[in-house]
Amino acid sequence: MLFKKLRIHYTSMRNIDGKISCLNKLINHDSLINIKHDGLESDIIRNIETPQLLAEKDVLIQSLKKQCKNAQAKKQLAYCSADVLLLILLFYVKRERFYKKTLPAVDAK
Repeated sequence: MLFKKLRIHYTSMRNIDGKISCLNKLINHDSLINIKHDGLESDIIRNIETPQLLAEKDVLIQSLKKQCKNAQAKKQLAYCSADVLLLILLFYVKRERFYKKTLPAVDAK
């Protein structure tokens, strides 16, 4: 900001040497700021953004594990209910066969 005001001042005064020295200083400071900014940017990424991204990743992993666990529980419930229905069907078929064998004997008496 200071160098911009100095540049404007030297332009209005038509002092070319002062304007050139001001621009050289501005370029030098700008390059130093960019170097420090690159370090600052990598620090921000490393210290702030990376932990946030890792936290979001952990949340997503936990939700996927929960969904997987729920899917496995539903699958086990479906298998158990199918087993129960199969047992009921087998019991019914066995009972009907037993009645077919015993009822003719009862009817014959």
